[in-house]
Amino acid sequence: MNTTYRKPAFTVIELLTAIAISAVAGTIFVATLTWGLRLVRVGEGATTLQAEGSLLLDQIARDIRGATDVISATNTTLTIDVYPRFPSEAPQRIRFFTDGGELKRGLTSPQGEPPQYTSANETFRTLAKHVAEDGFTLRYMGEDDVDLGVNPPVGSIALIEFSVRLEDRSVRNPQVLNLDGKAHMRNRKTNL
Repeated sequence: MNTTYRKPAFTVIELLTAIAISAVAGTIFVATLTWGLRLVRVGEGATTLQAEGSLLLDQIARDIRGATDVISATNTTLTIDVYPRFPSEAPQRIRFFTDGGELKRGLTSPQGEPPQYTSANETFRTLAKHVAEDGFTLRYMGEDDVDLGVNPPVGSIALIEFSVRLEDRSVRNPQVLNLDGKAHMRNRKTNL
């Protein structure tokens, strides 16, 4: 009698079944990983917007509180003079405006005596890079919180309300963050 010894092995059907199960498990793993990474990216975008917004509100409010005079005021731009660091210095001029989806702060130091402010001396700092279209608006209030309208008389402004809408466009469904703030000009406060 002839006996042949067979080594234990997998059949073709068993191998194909194992490959199919591995492919399904791999697909589920990759889809879960991709979904998780997308959530991380959205979360990072929201965190960036919130951090940018917090710093932005603080900077604008601090500058408005330190303002000595309003030079020009519209519903989308504001130019103010702020108290100097030293009493012997002239005030610096600060301008808030949007440019290509960015909220910028222009700073002009005075030159000469009497102080002259020229746009050639203005330096710029970007406060926010994700400002939505028409996402920066200003509203001006006088004494006793009376609304002064769109083009207010600059000598009557005591309180400035500002709104900024930030938008993270780096993801498929943009994150939007609406920020509102207000600040009294210190030299025009009546409740000191």
